[in-house]
Amino acid sequence: MVLEISTIIAMLVYLLIAWGLERIVYVLFYRPRGPVSVRQTIVSDQAPQLVPVESTQTTVTKHTSV
Repeated sequence: MVLEISTIIAMLVYLLIAWGLERIVYVLFYRPRGPVSVRQTIVSDQAPQLVPVESTQTTVTKHTSV
């Protein structure tokens, strides 16, 4: 029985390449399911004030698959 280090290294390299390709496909084609919550915070910096003005909006949208 012979332990081939070059074969083990090649297997690890192929594993990393496959993982990288899987991540690229995931990023390109991922579509969230169910409602998506979006929160936007706006801080007014136009005039110096004693108390900063902050406005918060929360929007929930429902995506449907086609």
